[in-house]
Amino acid sequence: MKVYLTLIGVVVTTNFSAQILNAKVEFVEGIVINKYLYHEGGFYCNMGSKIFYDNDTIPFIRNSRSNLSVLKLYPDLKESIGDITDYDFIHDFSCRIFKNNLTISEYDFHTQEKGQIVKSDYFYYKNSCCNLYTSYQFKGIIIIYTSDEEISVFPSEVIDVGEHPPCLCPYIDSNWIKFAILKEALELKPLAEKQIKDNSFIKTGIRSVNLLYCE
Repeated sequence: MKVYLTLIGVVVTTNFSAQILNAKVEFVEGIVINKYLYHEGGFYCNMGSKIFYDNDTIPFIRNSRSNLSVLKLYPDLKESIGDITDYDFIHDFSCRIFKNNLTISEYDFHTQEKGQIVKSDYFYYKNSCCNLYTSYQFKGIIIIYTSDEEISVFPSEVIDVGEHPPCLCPYIDSNWIKFAILKEALELKPLAEKQIKDNSFIKTGIRSVNLLYCE
């Protein structure tokens, strides 16, 4: 897919605990891919998301609220990022307004109506079973963060096995040099047949799966 990028912000660099973080706001057209790892217990593990754009692939956080967490650590970035307002999740969830959170969209809808479930009409296998992927075309505004070294803005929680059972799902590595966070989604569309083929996806007919979340 041909991708068009338009720079709509400026780059600001900030230094926190001797680590440098840059932020850049961009309008992009790309592809979002979410991976769900199959567990022999019959459930799936959420393994995070990536966005493919401009011949690049980077980790992608699908909730605009996560930008607020970054700003708490790097307040100087506000000059580059602009205003990030929180949103009413319950309202958006009820009305299926996905512009601030892509897990509310029909392409990758997370709900707790019968336990932890993700629903989609666009589940794919990749090459073979049994891990699943949801994927769709994305048009919108993202904030791209880059650092001169690996940085953990969202450190994984450490579980004390003495008090809690170990999680059956692997933790997502969030030590990144480059990652993106949603600012505002403008349009989502199903993958074109060529995109399905290029990514070695196989349509599954699956509509929902059970997820395990580690707390």
